[in-house]
Amino acid sequence: MRLKTALTFALALVVILGVGVGTIGRSSGRAGNDNRTSYTPVLTHQTVVAGAHTPENVIAAIIHRYGGTRVAGAAIGSAPAIPGIRPGLWLRFSVDQLAGDDILRPEWEANLVSGAISDALATYHLAPLAGTRIDVTRPDGQVQEDASGGVGDILSGQSFSSESDSAIVARLRSELASAGLAAVSIDLLHADQPAPVVIAKTDSPAVAAADARQTIRALFGADPPYYEGYYFEVMDSSGDPVFIQTAAFRLGVGGQWVNPSYAGVTSLIQTAHHTF
Repeated sequence: MRLKTALTFALALVVILGVGVGTIGRSSGRAGNDNRTSYTPVLTHQTVVAGAHTPENVIAAIIHRYGGTRVAGAAIGSAPAIPGIRPGLWLRFSVDQLAGDDILRPEWEANLVSGAISDALATYHLAPLAGTRIDVTRPDGQVQEDASGGVGDILSGQSFSSESDSAIVARLRSELASAGLAAVSIDLLHADQPAPVVIAKTDSPAVAAADARQTIRALFGADPPYYEGYYFEVMDSSGDPVFIQTAAFRLGVGGQWVNPSYAGVTSLIQTAHHTF
């Protein structure tokens, strides 16, 4: 059983002269304040879909176009029975964990889709997305209900890279090479703007773990991020994962797993652990 870190990204507006930070948005999710990432968002983008401006069509259209293979479906569902739940729509996702997947992969695809749905709901002045619940179908067919879910502190309308897929892939390959990593695969999903899925391999896993934070910043940016989300997995020469990190910035959540063999050397922050 792996330990997984849930990350929450607080999208903050920096006050004039840098005298303070004010967080605007809504807050939920599973990570504490010690594991949050703040940055100054660029708020110039509108997420749009073809067809009727209804929650049901927004959900269906974004799932149809995002280009991934793990989200089997989503529908408006009920909120968990917890006092003080924020009003708004709750989405219930069904995702597939394929053979060879870490559970972070299908959860990330659901989070990426959720973020685009949240922004489209805001574009059309529909009821806001209050939360998500994700049910995971394992490779053996067993279903784990409520495997994860949540919404971070977010602002709608964030603008990220709209470069061509080919330009993004070329830049990521170059950055991987600079970091001493070999690209295994680079794919792009399009829930809205591009979101890379990067799998890489290293012959020096301890070095890769130590350099992880710097590598992630070079690949995906920091303030603000280059892309609306990313999935990044580094494997050793035998194909065993060294670390995995994910982010879905429109939703304000992410995930992380570090191989215990490199927990003592990694530069990634490891807090707020949950078991799945």
